[in-house]
Amino acid sequence: MAIVPVLGLFRLWNLTLAKGKVRLSTPLILAQMGALAILVGVAAGGATAIESLDLDGTTWMTAQATLVLGGALVAGLGGVAFWAPKLYGKLLPDAAVRLGATVLFLGVFVAAVPEAIAGTLGQLRFAAGGILSADAGSLPGVDAADVDTVEVLNLVAGIGLAVMVVGALLVSLALLKRRSGDGPGDDPWNGHTLEWATTSPPAVGHFAELPRITSEAPVYDARHAAAGTAETTEASA
Repeated sequence: MAIVPVLGLFRLWNLTLAKGKVRLSTPLILAQMGALAILVGVAAGGATAIESLDLDGTTWMTAQATLVLGGALVAGLGGVAFWAPKLYGKLLPDAAVRLGATVLFLGVFVAAVPEAIAGTLGQLRFAAGGILSADAGSLPGVDAADVDTVEVLNLVAGIGLAVMVVGALLVSLALLKRRSGDGPGDDPWNGHTLEWATTSPPAVGHFAELPRITSEAPVYDARHAAAGTAETTEASA
């Protein structure tokens, strides 16, 4: 059942993308990438409940953790990119953030897929004793015929983890750099809610007086009310 709410949210998000007027900004792209990794990770976790697959305690579960944690990291970076104007008063550099997040995202799958395959071959998680045995020269839980295959898979997974580190370093550099030039303005994303009606970064107290709130998206309402007034004025003229 764990996958049902995640799948439902993913479906709703994609319906919004399909039917709405969406700008493919960096925060949105990163959110979709993170959601995809989390969705696959939750699905992988559901598979461990199937006793006939015998995946419990294997590196299949390590792959699940890699997908969920890596996806959460990418999605969190999307959140930082979105809220950067309110946090720093600057937008993050799009190219650098996308590059770092994409490298991190690819590293997650390069690490997780071999871990999952090795789990289907019986390799135990490190926490369950799945380490190279100096005495037997083999991997606990893995058939002797599959040892070489699992060692190659472990090598590829290690490369994937290294790629994740590189992506994380690129992201860190992007966060330190930020975007030069003028500020992003109060509402660079055409937001819907009141935080986008304040300055970037917001002043103490946010508002001189409490705004009138008539819906869950007051800034959206005000923007479209202003647009409607302008259209009416033009038509009258």
